[in-house]
Amino acid sequence: MKKAIFSGSSHFQGLGLEFELSNRYTSKDWLDENGVHCANEQHYIAKDYLIFRNHRWSSLISKKLGVQEWNVCLNEKDLGHGLDLEFFDLLLNKKIDVTNVSYIFQEFNLLSRLRYELEVYTPTELLKVLEDNKIDSGFKDYIKKWLDDNDSGRSLEVWIDKFSKVKKMYPNIKFYIIDWSGIDFNNIKEQIPNDLLYYVSKKSKKSFPSFMNGLEQDKLLVTDSSYCYTSNNRTWNITWWDVHANKEGNEYISEMLFKQINKTLT
Repeated sequence: MKKAIFSGSSHFQGLGLEFELSNRYTSKDWLDENGVHCANEQHYIAKDYLIFRNHRWSSLISKKLGVQEWNVCLNEKDLGHGLDLEFFDLLLNKKIDVTNVSYIFQEFNLLSRLRYELEVYTPTELLKVLEDNKIDSGFKDYIKKWLDDNDSGRSLEVWIDKFSKVKKMYPNIKFYIIDWSGIDFNNIKEQIPNDLLYYVSKKSKKSFPSFMNGLEQDKLLVTDSSYCYTSNNRTWNITWWDVHANKEGNEYISEMLFKQINKTLT
């Protein structure tokens, strides 16, 4: 059977759907005792992975395309951690078996994931940190190295170069890039206009570079529909407001992208 690879962050893996679809997050007693906190692998249970697999957009669009989903979620050993440059290197070095692979969906996370690694800091904010005499010198050294290694212009050039080489090496595979956060959409669009997917609003039909912003406008986030967030009788503690796509959002993404993909195949 033909396959589709999905290499990206939590937005590719269906994480967050457990807040909407798991029984424990619809139980007042459980929520009063446990509250709503940022989930991680220690908090997931076996049924959560079934929720991810059955309802994430990558699974849904794979069914529409008639292919087997091969997601970085639970397949890190074979596909890496979802980082774009790392994934390209694996492909360039033929470390991934692409037998029967027809499609590859890769998130542009070069800049967004690097920001995630340093939590809430943007590059501009990091520069301000370097000017603060109260900040630990060791942390400043770490930031300086991070900035040196990840200059956005140079990094984007490296990204484009590697992606171009990967496409040339695998001409029989159709590649699709998603800049989920829209952090560098316009620059990427100039370089790879035929490989970049975008978000089209369900309500307004307006196009969004950022899937995050589009889902927010359409009210298709987990926080828009989950009992643990929307209940008017909330008595439990919330320290985490999840911004992943909800069940309806994942369904819509699969339909929307399927339409875009069909255009690229005709």
